[in-house]
Amino acid sequence: MQVIGGISEGEDQYHAVTRTVMRSKLGGTPVTVVSVTSLRRIDGHWRLQLGDIRAMVEGLRRTRAAEVQLEDIWQQRLKAGQAESPEAATLEAAQQAVDLLREAEVKTEAEREAGD
Repeated sequence: MQVIGGISEGEDQYHAVTRTVMRSKLGGTPVTVVSVTSLRRIDGHWRLQLGDIRAMVEGLRRTRAAEVQLEDIWQQRLKAGQAESPEAATLEAAQQAVDLLREAEVKTEAEREAGD
């Protein structure tokens, strides 16, 4: 995880913009997740806010699920002969995985709003 920016909110709260890059088993394709993580200073120590820990775990879960789906879709396309090349299959599978991630993100956001 890399901190790529951030902003202070008062003296006891900081919002960090982070980038996490994971390598797919499928040709080493990078999967990048950019997120905001909020920290609060408590008794002189910086602590992650509980909601952000849950969001980070969920983000990692979704990223891993997308990677597995990408690999499955890629294998199915190759077996079915529906892709002209491994590169074309990878691009098609990546687009489908991105679409699935967007759907999951919308569902997660709706669940989060319902819980508030």
